[in-house]
Amino acid sequence: MSGHSNGNDGNWDAQDASRGSSQEHMQVAPPFPIPEQIISRQRCPALPSRHALAEIIAAREQVMKPVASPGDAGSKGGYTSASNGEISAETSQRYLHRTAILIKRYRRECSIHHCRLDESDGYLGGLDVHAFAVWLMSLKPGLSAATWRLYRRAAYNVIGGLPHDGTTTALNLLDTDRARHESRAGKDRTGKRSAAPPRKATCFDFDDFNLIQQTILYQIVRSDTPQILRDWMVAGVSVGLRPLEWRATSVEAVTDRATGARMILLFVMNSATTNMSGNGVMRTIDITNLTDAAVGAVQRMSDRGRAWNMRGTFDDAHATVAKLLRTLSRLLFPRRLVHYSLYSCRHQFIANMDTMCSVAEVAALTGCDIGGKPGTPSVALKSVWPEEVIARHPHPIASEVAVVQKIMDLHDERTRFKTRRR
Repeated sequence: MSGHSNGNDGNWDAQDASRGSSQEHMQVAPPFPIPEQIISRQRCPALPSRHALAEIIAAREQVMKPVASPGDAGSKGGYTSASNGEISAETSQRYLHRTAILIKRYRRECSIHHCRLDESDGYLGGLDVHAFAVWLMSLKPGLSAATWRLYRRAAYNVIGGLPHDGTTTALNLLDTDRARHESRAGKDRTGKRSAAPPRKATCFDFDDFNLIQQTILYQIVRSDTPQILRDWMVAGVSVGLRPLEWRATSVEAVTDRATGARMILLFVMNSATTNMSGNGVMRTIDITNLTDAAVGAVQRMSDRGRAWNMRGTFDDAHATVAKLLRTLSRLLFPRRLVHYSLYSCRHQFIANMDTMCSVAEVAALTGCDIGGKPGTPSVALKSVWPEEVIARHPHPIASEVAVVQKIMDLHDERTRFKTRRR
């Protein structure tokens, strides 16, 4: 992993990276806007290699194994979902009816009246399933969790049986029930409430971060937990992963076919992909621009998290590391009522990236919901780290940013239209 940056190990140096620009032409039906989005990153692979993908899928399958509830020996445990099992004829009919209503609304809002429908295909004739999936995702911020689940499951079951072009891409965009075990924040895969404190810091002060890092560095203990915490903190503020997302990740060095440049990509299986958060199943983060220390921490955390998950010890390791951070936070800052947690690293990453990237880029980097800005402006302005420290930051993939931007444009246009009607 060395040779990709000129920074010294452990330093947060700034780097002026020259980047080419290419335009992503997205096809959006009128009357919605078609922004000429300029992507500041070169094209690069958006999918991991077969080996990396196999590792991520294996880790995800390990997480999704049914877990029996304590004291319920006769129960199979786990979380059931209508989209993963067989559905009744009545439910299938309801899904067809709901999808037909959604497709009619989609064509009405997008003024699609030029396509002639074949009688054999019915309301599905001439449907661009990927464009329909993107439009459906733009409805998500204005819906309740229950309504969104109904819409998504209905569209998913109907689209899954179509031989249309773009079906696979549309299903990947709508496949938001892959992380049922993490459908509620603060719960582990058994569904139990985690031992996290009731109040957590929504930012990580730069001086406090360095103080904790130095305290860990000079501790003489036989356990590996302090070093794991140090890597977890550095990786957390460098790429902004949710703590539980380290279960299914992979770091891979690739070569850009267009430019021949060597790149380091982090592939993440989104964890918060149920209900109202998450933009799909997987996201890709370009970490080439990070320092050697940051890339090393990300690589080690990716390997550890995947190994823990395969052994079934991730929850125990996560709880141990989180407890150490809470203990250090209370020891170093005893008068504070709100202490730091592993999730504070993600909050700080979002606050930092809000000043360096566009809203769509931050959403693509963090896997946040596209309904609004991922960070809180009032918190971000107070807690942003120095510019020279965060200058070397990760970048999202252009194709993922383009899809998120398109969804945001559709949602914003719908919101403005509703405002004008009032």
